[in-house]
Amino acid sequence: MKPDINIRKVKAIAKKEFMDNVRNRWVLALSMIFLLLVIVISYFGGASSGGDVEFQGFKATVATMSTLAAMLLPIIAIMLGYSAVIGESENGSLGVVMGCPVSRNDVIIGKFLGLGSVLLATIFLGFGISGVIVGAIAGFEDSLAYLLFMVLTFLFSMFFLGFSIFMSTIATKRSTAIAGGLVIFFSGMIAGTILIGIWVATGGGHGSDDGGGHAGHDASTA
Repeated sequence: MKPDINIRKVKAIAKKEFMDNVRNRWVLALSMIFLLLVIVISYFGGASSGGDVEFQGFKATVATMSTLAAMLLPIIAIMLGYSAVIGESENGSLGVVMGCPVSRNDVIIGKFLGLGSVLLATIFLGFGISGVIVGAIAGFEDSLAYLLFMVLTFLFSMFFLGFSIFMSTIATKRSTAIAGGLVIFFSGMIAGTILIGIWVATGGGHGSDDGGGHAGHDASTA
């Protein structure tokens, strides 16, 4: 049995979702946030570690940005997707859409691709323009690492977008959908922190200490 998916209708729904967010200036607003964030972190990031206030290269910028992106992008993805289905169901517009000759699969996949294109545009516009600025000032060394960071950031945010839309399809209220998405996000952060704590507690973080201890012993023996 073939899946009930019509590519043409999926593309139409995805285009509508993307254009709605363009008209609401989500794309412009998020792109500006990402652009300014990279510029500020690249310029002031060195000062936080005792260095000079100046633009850093891509490697140092990515090292600082990765932690912030891991916190910021999931929240943005959840905010974009949590009301994708339940929001239209509450205001009655979903009934109009489902009254047309489209399947539920067409609507969900179209919304996922449309909102995913919003994330793609904002990440590559914001990070891309700021990357060109940083590269022009600090040099384009490690530019491939920066490009890989952009791709991985996009894929990471798409995971949370997909989960957020899933919650939107099964929830009965918008508040339930966003709560479910945020619970998963913070649970992931807590689980990651616990795993790191266990790793350190079981000796995983003492490699440098052991090395230092051996070095000190060798020095005293000499």
